[in-house]
Amino acid sequence: MKAVVKYEEKPRATRLMDIGKPVCGEDQVLLKVMAAGVCGSDVDIWNQNIGFKIKPPVVQGHEFCGVIVEKGERGKHFQINDRVVCETAAQICGECVYCRTGNYNQCPNRCGYGALIDGAFSEYVAVPERILHHMPDTLSFERASLTEPCCVAYNAMIVKTQIQPGKPAVIIGPGTIGLLCIIMAKLAGAYPVIAVGRSSSANRMEIAGQLGADILIYSDREDPRDAVRKLTGGIGVPVVCDCAGNTSTFKLSMDIVAPNGQITKVGWGPAPIDVSIDPIVQKGASIQGSFSHTWDTWETVIRLIDAGRINLEPFSRFIFGIDDWEKAFEAMDSRQAVKSVILPNA
Repeated sequence: MKAVVKYEEKPRATRLMDIGKPVCGEDQVLLKVMAAGVCGSDVDIWNQNIGFKIKPPVVQGHEFCGVIVEKGERGKHFQINDRVVCETAAQICGECVYCRTGNYNQCPNRCGYGALIDGAFSEYVAVPERILHHMPDTLSFERASLTEPCCVAYNAMIVKTQIQPGKPAVIIGPGTIGLLCIIMAKLAGAYPVIAVGRSSSANRMEIAGQLGADILIYSDREDPRDAVRKLTGGIGVPVVCDCAGNTSTFKLSMDIVAPNGQITKVGWGPAPIDVSIDPIVQKGASIQGSFSHTWDTWETVIRLIDAGRINLEPFSRFIFGIDDWEKAFEAMDSRQAVKSVILPNA
């Protein structure tokens, strides 16, 4: 079968290969992949610009959905031809305190698709039944493939962040996750929602406005610190979400967060943060990390998507066949696309 494989830990060491079809284990199903989203981390892996471990050769891709074509002997809850979306926790221990309390995203033995386990930029993928969710019949595969990043944003803004309706929130970085965090902040009642980005991401900033951002700040045109001071009378905002993940955006987060406020860090960075965090001490503010998601988040987000509460229209405009995977990656890398979606079996 065709698959997009990161074969070596070097920049652009990824290519389309013909590999063997995966074998379905007794606790697994074999999924015919109908749509798989290209994450910013997929592009970072492609460029070898990552701050997390990978295990090449590995098939990339972790945002996906499809149709079950085979099931293992122990399968109980899903049938052949079921339309499903799949979580990213390909492997967990099932025994640690995190797994036992439903927080398996923090399992120390967790391995994710597309980095440590073969992912979904392929015609088929074998997945454990425990991380599958039924897709509503009204939901297209292209949009269902966006469930995973929606879950990342939901976990960050709804589960991990203390948003108070009617109080402001700043989202830094208008990438896919940043834009989805804007949607979630609006759902939680934040006002105004402020998006911070650069002119090089002008198209994404425009989409931020379409998705509900009340104020757009272009950081290369005006200092966001001054803008936030004017807006809040010099106090700062109670919530800042850093979706960019570099030193400059984290320093900005510390500068604009209000005393006793919260910084939620979602963005990954390949380099260490090189800045003092003493302002957090002085302000009595908190730093909250947010990683991945759990079963309940997926069920909730699927309902929100199906009910039309999450506007996915701007995220499903760039669709590619697997032979054009490199164009899909380039569209994301150049910021032309907010999200590329690959259809491995088109």
